[in-house]
Amino acid sequence: MSAPARSQLEELGLSATCAEVLHHLWDYLDEQITPAGAERLRAHIASCKQCQQYEDYQECFLRA
Repeated sequence: MSAPARSQLEELGLSATCAEVLHHLWDYLDEQITPAGAERLRAHIASCKQCQQYEDYQECFLRA
């Protein structure tokens, strides 16, 4: 990740792992991600309130 991109994430209170969640969440929800990738995202989401909220929102959208 480039320095400007990292800086922008930090300004929003997000980490590089948050960016990975944003990038791969739909693959995760559609079960189209490797087991290792799913576990990495699941572990981060469990410890990050912002990513938990994003996952909840996207799951509601998917159910609708």
